[in-house]
Amino acid sequence: MKIAEDDFLTNSNLYARASKVNDDSNQVIVQSLEDHLQNVAKLAQNMCDVPELRETIYQIGSMHDLGKETKEWQKYLRSSFSNDWHGTKVDHSTLGGLKINQNLSEYKESLDREIMELVIFSHHGMKDALSEMGESIFEKRINEKNNKKYADYLIDDKNKFHSTKLYDYLCKGVSKNNRENAYYSGALYRYLLSLLVDADWTDASYASESRTQEEVDYKSFDFQSYWSDRIEQFEQYISLFESRNELDELRSRISLQCKEFSNTSNNMIRLQSFTGSGKTLSALRFALYKARKEKKRHIFLIAPYQSILDQTYKIYCDIFGEDEVLLHHSRVTFESEELDKKYEYLIENYQNSPIVLTTMVQLLNSIFRSSLSDVRRFHALANSVLIFDEVQSIPPNLMGLFNWAMNFCTKYLNTTVVLCSATHPKFDEMDDYLLDHNAGWDMVPQTDPFIYKKQRYRIVWDCWNQRLIPFSIKETANLIEKRLKAYDFKNMLIVLNTKKAARDLFETIKAKNLGYSMYYLSTDLYPSHRGRIIQELKEKLQTDERIICVSTQLIEAGVDLSFVSVMRSFAGMDNILQVAGRCNRNDEIDCGLVQIVKISDKEENISNLKYIKDQQDIMISVLSECDDQKNQTELLDHYYKQYNWKFKDDLKCPNGDDSYQSLTELLSTNCRAVSNIKSKNMHIMNQAFKQAGNIFQVIDDKNTIPLVVECESSEDLINQYSKTYLYRDKKKIIRRMQNFIVTVSKYTFKKLDEQGLVYPLDRENDNGIWVLNKNGYDESLGVRIFNELPFICI
Repeated sequence: MKIAEDDFLTNSNLYARASKVNDDSNQVIVQSLEDHLQNVAKLAQNMCDVPELRETIYQIGSMHDLGKETKEWQKYLRSSFSNDWHGTKVDHSTLGGLKINQNLSEYKESLDREIMELVIFSHHGMKDALSEMGESIFEKRINEKNNKKYADYLIDDKNKFHSTKLYDYLCKGVSKNNRENAYYSGALYRYLLSLLVDADWTDASYASESRTQEEVDYKSFDFQSYWSDRIEQFEQYISLFESRNELDELRSRISLQCKEFSNTSNNMIRLQSFTGSGKTLSALRFALYKARKEKKRHIFLIAPYQSILDQTYKIYCDIFGEDEVLLHHSRVTFESEELDKKYEYLIENYQNSPIVLTTMVQLLNSIFRSSLSDVRRFHALANSVLIFDEVQSIPPNLMGLFNWAMNFCTKYLNTTVVLCSATHPKFDEMDDYLLDHNAGWDMVPQTDPFIYKKQRYRIVWDCWNQRLIPFSIKETANLIEKRLKAYDFKNMLIVLNTKKAARDLFETIKAKNLGYSMYYLSTDLYPSHRGRIIQELKEKLQTDERIICVSTQLIEAGVDLSFVSVMRSFAGMDNILQVAGRCNRNDEIDCGLVQIVKISDKEENISNLKYIKDQQDIMISVLSECDDQKNQTELLDHYYKQYNWKFKDDLKCPNGDDSYQSLTELLSTNCRAVSNIKSKNMHIMNQAFKQAGNIFQVIDDKNTIPLVVECESSEDLINQYSKTYLYRDKKKIIRRMQNFIVTVSKYTFKKLDEQGLVYPLDRENDNGIWVLNKNGYDESLGVRIFNELPFICI
């Protein structure tokens, strides 16, 4: 609503917000406080996909901004508008919490009271229920009830209610593990906060006239009809597949089994099948039928790597069309301002995107990070199907948190979770972090009709003869040459553990001039460059061209490439079987060859790669105890038993060097902070949400530096950035640069800097991003460091 500026500054009406009209008119866009509270309450209630929680979130929404009723805050609003406010911001969340405290005064209402209060206290920033020093936010805020400025508002009888709904709801899925139960209460707080933040921000964008009513409306789909249309498209797509051999027939049986399994009432589901069995489409088929049957709001496909996500996105778009599929990761960009703006609206809460493809990083951030933009997306997981591709890729230090979060979603949010992998971890042997599932959770039984009996490849343990046998890079190259000649392989994939070893082996093989086209893949190549190489490989592998590809781990899982022979540097059994899945993937030959070598520690230095070193140690133990000719399932079983024992302390998600302060502890019982409590009043909610959320990160990037690679496609963006002064515009340009960014270690950066090959992207404001001169980038190998300084004429 627009009113005259003079009227706004002088009247006594209660407003929630005010902003200037963009033109020169003497008008103000205002929203009444009553309208805002009602709008947010109704929006949050409509967004809530858990019927038992709709009344609670409505009450929270109707009281979240009650503090704006105070004379002090109304004065602050008008003075700030006139640039005449010289104090600090005026708190407006405490009064709503005090009102809840006043209503829910009985002991049995304690949990409801604390969760609802904390949601309101946090709606402009995540808060800790209990600080590290033992200070409770409830003690601090509730002491304000004696503040005279709130006295009149607390006498008011408006919004009277009682509730034990949250306590009753949490009791339905209680765990035997008290720490996990404490996590559940915190996760419920986060879910309600997600709803409130989304409703609050959505209403604000409409009230300020930056968005239309149509853009902010939480659209109510006819989900049965919507998913029926998608099922029709899917069935039409797979009907065109030809059954050429036994492998294709088995893929078809697995797909049909997944469709039929959609009738299950289980919410925690495992899809375990061999590599190349068609899990991507089979899992989608299950999800579509499950979504239609239970009127799910979303289907999410979550992948560990952007390369897998991009590949799956193309498949989904072929089936449903681009308009029906939302791809969300850091490298998604658009050329036009209009499309870019539309994309930002879609990813802020996924509200109008039933099919979403995103990364594990984005998903886990929405569950654990403290940023409210991440929190806002969390509620979208309710009443949805989550398909996790290559679930074995979750590192051990995040597995405990992941399991707790998935247990919460399946028990309390009516979320169906599908865990996909050919090499599933042993979720049942993770002590206090067990995945909660029933006996019938396997979508595809591990029985004869669904097992591919033909041997697509055999594994040769070149690295093992009663002990580990190391190879030099030169010896490895000689072995590759010998095998290529002996078997006349037309192509080979070689996967090593480090970029340096992969680069050295690539150059050593290339120098032999074996008559093969040579390809190299690692994160030293910028993303769009890697994408071009993978696409070229896909096309050329369909021909008789002779090809050798040397790569790091980025290609071993999920990427749909098939080589007749594969070599893997010694690693965990899961890594070995994943890369074996790139060998004879589609039964092109009678039997492929998978070779396991151990590159010498001197030439493949993994001292800083803790998990890979630990996985190698586990495999040494497994091979020492077992015959290396045992079948793969037995070796994997032995491997994961020792894996869980080795990483049992990592499951709690340790916080760096502080062994007493794990993220699972901060998000559950927070014992250290509880031991510091001085007050006699004890509270149920003691979690350190903000502290844990600030610490949480999926990828540890503290010791890396991002570089924008100078190339023909990025030069225009670099020039645009240098001429742009607005932060918002700079941020958009940086996002468009993601396809040309590589990250390097601080050591590599120092060497590049010494050679004059890098310069800051922003010469005035250090944003931590640098530009790599085109002379520091090789079209075959990516980032290059000269052993000697290049001769440059000036």
